[in-house]
Amino acid sequence: MSHPTASDKDRKRAPVPRVSVIVPLFNKAPTIARALESVGRQTFSDLELIVVDDGSTDEGSDVVRALGGEKLELIQQENSGPGAARNRGASRARGEILAFLDADDTWDASYLEKAVSTLDENPDISWAVAGYFDSLTGKSSEALWQGRGLKPGGIRLTEDTPAPLVLNLLRFILTPSTTIRRSVFQEVGGFYEGSSALFGEDTFLWLKLLFSDHSLHIDLEPRFTFHREDSGLSRNLSGARPIEPFLMDPDPLLAACPHHLEALLLAVLRSRAYKTACMLGFWGEWRSARAVRKQYPALEGWRSPLLLPAVVAGTPLGSLVGSLWRRVAGVPAAKAS
Repeated sequence: MSHPTASDKDRKRAPVPRVSVIVPLFNKAPTIARALESVGRQTFSDLELIVVDDGSTDEGSDVVRALGGEKLELIQQENSGPGAARNRGASRARGEILAFLDADDTWDASYLEKAVSTLDENPDISWAVAGYFDSLTGKSSEALWQGRGLKPGGIRLTEDTPAPLVLNLLRFILTPSTTIRRSVFQEVGGFYEGSSALFGEDTFLWLKLLFSDHSLHIDLEPRFTFHREDSGLSRNLSGARPIEPFLMDPDPLLAACPHHLEALLLAVLRSRAYKTACMLGFWGEWRSARAVRKQYPALEGWRSPLLLPAVVAGTPLGSLVGSLWRRVAGVPAAKAS
């Protein structure tokens, strides 16, 4: 039997929950039930569930309505991008803790219980991130990130933090494994918004949090399953990912960054920009590669091992090299977007 989602009247009558779970939905009808059912299996139940349908053209909203429940609210809006959808959900949230789940991923049953306990036991911690299982291999990510220098426990950046460690943190942090105090989320301003920001809207928030006075707790044990087969991140197998918007306009990040961390932030952005340029050149988009690389002058980045490849990637030669590389490796041509 299906049930309607919670109305405003129901929300006002219901006790305020500890946790607000926010799920953005865009054309994920085949996977949204799986995601929401993983929320329903949580051993921690003091929660509300907010699904934001961001202009889907499939039957995803019908699936959500069919699942229904008094703890679930469905919001529908015109397509505005994943960052705007998550921010819309956060604006409706009543819980003191926000947890984000993507419509194609699943939490282990103890995920929320572990995350809430971490925040309750560490009042100086503002947000918490956990490890994951890879759906394609079934393997835990724990050994991978241990090998890249990440350690369990609290961390706050200093001017002596190595840039490679920050870059690995950014690769490790996935939205469905992140919980954050709502007051902190509101303080830093939430996810990057914009329908064109289809990649990097979450990394923008992680950078704001890392380069602030807020401490992060790292749990390397896997607490959710990352379904890569259903993720938009698989696009890099058939074409270049979109440029992260903050790489072309880093000023908002720099303006919010404490002065003593500014050099570290620039080093992180520079490295990410050069890597992006290399990937764009690989897929033949040499003009875009040049544009993103030129945001970070070569004179300042001369120590980076990625500088020379990024410079070459921003030329027709880089496009030719990428084409030959793909042909030799048997990589299919980029799909038209």
